[in-house]
Amino acid sequence: MINPPRDTDIKKINKMLEISLDCYVLSAIVACWVLKQNLNNGSPVYIVTLTDKQKLSHTVCEIKGIGTLDGKNNLFIPNYY
Repeated sequence: MINPPRDTDIKKINKMLEISLDCYVLSAIVACWVLKQNLNNGSPVYIVTLTDKQKLSHTVCEIKGIGTLDGKNNLFIPNYY
């Protein structure tokens, strides 16, 4: 689960989620949360978009050496390579 920083206004977050933000916007928010809480342990934080042949795409936040955070689906996938 992806938790926001403690000083985050949860009411504002809930309003943002009600408007159904796209995955790339949520990935940027997650990247900011990770950096603000220093959850990356000094590792680079990337926003990565994967696209298939049908032009379907999905954007996630990747922390080198730690794992992948999917803000749209609220998932953490530990480092898998």
